[in-house]
Amino acid sequence: MLEMETDDKIVKAIQSGENQWVLNTLYVRTLPKIKTLIYKMKGSEDDALDIFQESVIILFRQIKLNKISEVINLDGFIYRVSKNLYLNKLRQANRFVEYTDRMDTSEEPEVETHMFMKESESELMSLFNKIGDKCRELLKALIFEELNYEEVALKFGFASGEVVKTQKYRCKKKLEILLEENPSLFQNLNRFAL
Repeated sequence: MLEMETDDKIVKAIQSGENQWVLNTLYVRTLPKIKTLIYKMKGSEDDALDIFQESVIILFRQIKLNKISEVINLDGFIYRVSKNLYLNKLRQANRFVEYTDRMDTSEEPEVETHMFMKESESELMSLFNKIGDKCRELLKALIFEELNYEEVALKFGFASGEVVKTQKYRCKKKLEILLEENPSLFQNLNRFAL
């Protein structure tokens, strides 16, 4: 009952523009569930954060467009949207895998794992540097600083959060192209579910 009351408050808060309270509430209440879902699908924490943010944007848009008229289970809505978004992402990347619990890599020697991870991290950083200063800073703000699209728009002087979202998509595409050109790095990242 309490969760339904909170759902009703969240819907009303989105309608009245109280975005920060809504985001804080959803981060505490819903993000852990989405992380668990994405981990089960062999995704990383960054994947979970990206998918969660995209799902929340969809929720906001649906409520603002009055497409969600009655009180629904918001966690369930975000969970379903997140699952669909991540499955689409896996399909697009030709990495569709049947999701089960994370693979246990504890059988591998720790030194070998550490070496692969360090090598992959170094290669990934060099690729990250190749996408350009603007893209690197934008992705860093979104992923590591965990800023939302509107905050990034203010920080970098973009016209809106939608412009930031478009720019993020372009930057991620650049990074994906570079990853495709480095199949060994791509395999290492998949191997350790980074």
